Amino acid sequence: GTTSIGSAAGGAVAIAANAASSFTTNTGALTLTSAAAATWGTNAGLLTLQGAGGTTVTSTAGVTSSDVTISTGNASGGASGNILIDTGTASTTTGVINIGTANASAVNIATNAVAHTIAIGNGAAVQGITVGSTNSTSSLLLQAGTGNLQIQTQGGTLGIGNNAVAQTITVGNNTGATTLTLDAGTGGINLNQNTTLAAGKNITF
Repeated sequence: GTTSIGSAAGGAVAIAANAASSFTTNTGALTLTSAAAATWGTNAGLLTLQGAGGTTVTSTAGVTSSDVTISTGNASGGASGNILIDTGTASTTTGVINIGTANASAVNIATNAVAHTIAIGNGAAVQGITVGSTNSTSSLLLQAGTGNLQIQTQGGTLGIGNNAVAQTITVGNNTGATTLTLDAGTGGINLNQNTTLAAGKNITF
């Protein structure tokens, strides 16, 4: 049967206990619904959300839907907490973390006016990292301010435009006192096609 606590026409309902308590259904779903903003928290310890079939955190669907915010609390006398997003361990293949792979039209990372240190794939294990797309007119802008921009390997091949696609590659510019230096060790510098020098310019070997 159904057990009712309180009345829709009455006042508030409070359930209190002096020890650990549980609210469990032996069969069927458990639904908790509030008519206004609600808070679910602990006075001490962790708050754990765990679903045997998975866990979904979402806002209500409608003509427009509301934001979902994941944040730590403000720290008044020390460092704020961290946010960790990870998968559990596995005996075969570990799970995948997907961000913006279904409906998102834009994905923003550290776009506010705060100095950040952003690390992607810099762990000690072998990493495979892909940035950008070759689909249609996709573009990629990699830039820096007055600091340095370094692209380097630890002994592998650094290839720029070395795929089998005809393209125009520009290195450097002719603005102001811009300089361009090509250095090589004992391997030398190889120019494998005709090289054109602009009229009135010099090249020194």
